[in-house]
Amino acid sequence: MNERKAINNRLVNWIRETVNRDYRDDIDLVVVYGSYLDGTANPQSDVDCYFVPRTERGRDFARTFILAGVGYDIYPRPWKNLEEIALLQGSMQPLVGDAWALYARDDAAAERFRSLQQTLRESLADEGCVRKVAAGRWLEAAGLVAGLRPDMAAAEVWKLLGFIIATLAEAVALHHHDYFHSGLKRQYEDLGLIPGLPPAIPDGYRAVVEAADPVAAVRAAIRLLKEVHVHLELSCTMPEAAECQDPEPGEVNAAALAGLYEEISSTFIKVRRSCAAGNHILAFLSAVCLQDVLDEGTTLGGPSYPLLEGFHYEALDCLAARTEQVEADLRQFIMMHGGRIKEYDSFEAFDAAGGTA
Repeated sequence: MNERKAINNRLVNWIRETVNRDYRDDIDLVVVYGSYLDGTANPQSDVDCYFVPRTERGRDFARTFILAGVGYDIYPRPWKNLEEIALLQGSMQPLVGDAWALYARDDAAAERFRSLQQTLRESLADEGCVRKVAAGRWLEAAGLVAGLRPDMAAAEVWKLLGFIIATLAEAVALHHHDYFHSGLKRQYEDLGLIPGLPPAIPDGYRAVVEAADPVAAVRAAIRLLKEVHVHLELSCTMPEAAECQDPEPGEVNAAALAGLYEEISSTFIKVRRSCAAGNHILAFLSAVCLQDVLDEGTTLGGPSYPLLEGFHYEALDCLAARTEQVEADLRQFIMMHGGRIKEYDSFEAFDAAGGTA
């Protein structure tokens, strides 16, 4: 744990110094959030970090890499996206509300970020705003339910079910003027702590994950959808099923796949770590996120990996083994097609390479 903390501290200093030295006129803000700040880091935790580019050159600071076995992703977010988050028009509220400006180009940039944090607090306090946004989240989840098809592969069904329960949980939290400050990491636990929440909602959330098979899980998701509809006192009805198209496979882009793998290598760790801890809900949610990005990888010519095929909450050893197998296969596929995965055994090796993008 101390070794990873030391690496992360050195990396944070490297980020600040590099931006201040090489991108002073090109980046407005660098922000850290997540486990590095909230005290929930473990020996395999990365540093969650994004930056706000000021110029096109500023975007060049974006990079993904693997350092001492853990993947890192330093990525750009425009001011417009942060404004949407503060107004509850987008998800990921912790990126604004539970974040710290590691670097600000000037006082104006720092004040702009503080103003967005205040806007987020005001949005959450606005009854009309939260009711409207919560209803929108419910409609989003209902649209996913309506889009479930009998001919869907089991892995795709489980993935959509994960998005459905997470989105319904977001709707409930917003209805109660809050959001999940630790993201998915504690979503189920924090859902159960919302004052005055009917037990049927957290129970229904859990019932989806613990269903015997995808058919039973879909039934549980529909029940949960109805429970949330009643709790939010909504008048809207189930939308029609939207046409859902599977992503078209693309030609192999090994360089892009290598970057994608670097970006999600920490998610492979999260799935396995949750399985080892017996945390089946977090293991499921992490696997859902991983499945989604693996599916995205097929558009870059990557293989199709039905990670969630055969998922069962009591068979976490199988999920962990499948995750390990998929990771090994994806790495081999990338290297066989000429891709280079940026990996460094130590911070010294990373620093010597100049944090090559």
